[in-house]
Amino acid sequence: MSKKLLSTTGIALAVALFLAVNIVSGTALRFLRVDLTENDLYTLSEGTKNILADLEEPITLRFYVSKDLIGELPQLVSYSKRVQELLEEYAAASSKLTVEVIEPDPYSEEEDRAVGFGLRSAQINTAGDRIFFGLAATNSVDDEQTIPFFDTRREEFLEYDITEIVHNLSLSKRPVVGILSTLPLRGFTPDPRQRPQRWVILQQIEQVFDIRHLEPGAMAEVPEEIDVLMIVHPKSFSNATLFAIDQFVLGGGNVLAFVDGFCEADPEAARSQNPMMANRRSQFDTLLATWGLELEQSKLAGDLQSAMRVGLQGGAVDFPLYMMLRKERLAAADFVTGDLAVIAMRSPGILESLGLEGVTVEPLITTSTESMAIDTFRMQFQPDPEGILNDFVPSGRELTLAVRVNGILHTAFPDGDPSKPIPEPESAEADDSEAGDDSENTDDSEDGDDTENTDDSEAGDDTENTEDSEDGDDTENTEDSEDADEAEPAEEWLTESAEPANLIVVADADMLQDAVWARVSNFLGAIMISPIADNGDFVVNALDNLCGSNDLISLRSRGQYQRPFDKKIELEREADAKYREEETLLEAELRETERKLNELQSEGADSPGLLILTPEQQAEIANFREAQAETRKKLRKVKNDLRKDIESLGSSLKFANIGLIPILILLGGIVVVSTRARRRK
Repeated sequence: MSKKLLSTTGIALAVALFLAVNIVSGTALRFLRVDLTENDLYTLSEGTKNILADLEEPITLRFYVSKDLIGELPQLVSYSKRVQELLEEYAAASSKLTVEVIEPDPYSEEEDRAVGFGLRSAQINTAGDRIFFGLAATNSVDDEQTIPFFDTRREEFLEYDITEIVHNLSLSKRPVVGILSTLPLRGFTPDPRQRPQRWVILQQIEQVFDIRHLEPGAMAEVPEEIDVLMIVHPKSFSNATLFAIDQFVLGGGNVLAFVDGFCEADPEAARSQNPMMANRRSQFDTLLATWGLELEQSKLAGDLQSAMRVGLQGGAVDFPLYMMLRKERLAAADFVTGDLAVIAMRSPGILESLGLEGVTVEPLITTSTESMAIDTFRMQFQPDPEGILNDFVPSGRELTLAVRVNGILHTAFPDGDPSKPIPEPESAEADDSEAGDDSENTDDSEDGDDTENTDDSEAGDDTENTEDSEDGDDTENTEDSEDADEAEPAEEWLTESAEPANLIVVADADMLQDAVWARVSNFLGAIMISPIADNGDFVVNALDNLCGSNDLISLRSRGQYQRPFDKKIELEREADAKYREEETLLEAELRETERKLNELQSEGADSPGLLILTPEQQAEIANFREAQAETRKKLRKVKNDLRKDIESLGSSLKFANIGLIPILILLGGIVVVSTRARRRK
């Protein structure tokens, strides 16, 4: 008897110890946990860790959450917990970062401060109660960045959104975007008395970034202040400009490029004497090839599934070259396109990956499989939407319209700046020449050209019989010259990127035009803009992403905290199918009963003489009403049975996933203890 009591007492103590250890560890070891989630939801990415490690000034993250009221929205309860725990991971990773969790009560100073930061509240019930669920971040100079309200639809981008805020607050100035464009983004008017109307896309960019407009014909190098270079319809760029872009990318600069196979907005073609014969294709193949891309020659992308309807004299038809690309055609896992709904494009080109080693090309925007590569000449002369539609044959493959490029790139100019003459090899008669020029009897020759008997030239070429030469040129018979045998070092250029380059290339420049993605109107002198597509958000997202460090750009979307029971959903479908047929029959029977009942009741109303129903009619109506009530009762029972079965399935699965394992362990312990007790007897 004492042994049984001892065994029972031991089991009870084991259970009590198990519960005590769980309670104590949940408090004392709160920050010592292992992330066992499938997508490492609570583990910070390496990019985030690098950004936090580089923080030099303190940053405070204030998490405003109405915990008392948020319980009325079950979908936000678990998400708010995830947000708070992820913010605690940020605080643990950097001593420069502080996290404050604030519960703003109604009409309190905390609520006023949350409103002052620009956080939004949401009404959750008819009583007018409102909740806060946002983030306000500040740095040492009181710069502010906010997430007004955490949207569950952006759950996969939660880490990126928080890390972007931290990164932006660590910068001392707004990012600078250099725009290199042949399209008139700043507007154009032939009348100098009129003010040109800037494109809407430019106005949106200026709200977020500092802009520097660069001239393609005069740019020999990209200014050092430029963080991201935005290139629009590159055409007739000088070799010096192309070389400057090449060196900018290899030096760690990021690029957003809009190229086009047929740019309808090309101003050069519009000014041509024969616009129909003008070349509207971007001229950027040399650099695209070194980036691992090719813009298909003489082909445009058409998509029947995304085609817009255009008006013709005979009516409206779907025009496959004019597209409204919906969410399923946009990369869901990329921060640039993940939260966009639709992108509008006109006669876009087709991008192909060349498969360069070490270069990754990820599609951002694609057509559907109902696509076709259409000859450019179908747009070159008189576009025929109806003819193009009639000749359309789906290819069965997706065509790529925009990509992200990442990897180690090589220069497109292995011999250096092509705008400068190639130095000739050194000759035996040259004495310590700088650039290999064999010149005689020259004075201060300019730019290293081979000249004879020239005076007052600069740039330090090899000369003879010169006096007071500048820039340390090697000369003969000069006075007061030192180190005559030392040559000036040759010009150097980058041949390979030291770090992986980050580029976004889009095969359509027309998508930036106002008419493609927005409706602009003048209301009482005020310009009203009504977007019909997310082209503006796409450009701002892309620039915002590329303006970040490589660590920020390297972040990828994470999984969702809320994951459905797949098996439960499958069983729900089976149960639903089981009851759906019976429900359909009962509903049809109910409708037939109600129809007959209405007919009988209307007989008296339609016939003046039949103001009083006969006993037979009254009995028949009573029978129909009784049948109607019985049918409705059966229908309610079917629906209740369906709901109960679904709830039962869910409860069983939750029990199996959550409670079954501990119970099995407990039973196993009891069996072990009992077995040992029997052996001792």
